[in-house]
Amino acid sequence: MPSEQHAYRSGKSALDAIVKVQGLMDEGYTDVVDADLSGYFDSIPHAELMKSVGPAGSAMGHCCI
Repeated sequence: MPSEQHAYRSGKSALDAIVKVQGLMDEGYTDVVDADLSGYFDSIPHAELMKSVGPAGSAMGHCCI
């Protein structure tokens, strides 16, 4: 994961992310984008996904869901 990411990283917290955003805003940046994808993959039908990946992809360990 890039060092800019704060979620699920040892030694990083939500407060660290806020401090980083504030610092960037102080430097003149004006846009903040926050994407929470935690529930996104819950809506993908697992059986259909595995069909589209095919047996080679799942057998080789390329897709572990």
